[in-house]
Amino acid sequence: AAPEPVKADFTNSTNVQADPFEFPVETSWQSGDARVFGYDGNVYLPFTVRSADPSAAARIKAVLTANLCRN
Repeated sequence: AAPEPVKADFTNSTNVQADPFEFPVETSWQSGDARVFGYDGNVYLPFTVRSADPSAAARIKAVLTANLCRN
């Protein structure tokens, strides 16, 4: 089964709207008989967070979930 994608949960934030992550293009390499896809080194997942109502205070509280591996 494929791993779960990176998720950001902003449900405990106040007055916040978040855009989806912008995933970088994966690289691919041969591993035995299989072609695998993924990232090597640091990976940055930029996303935009903005105030839903610019005239009101905003509070950002996020829970990020990601699958990581190190070979």
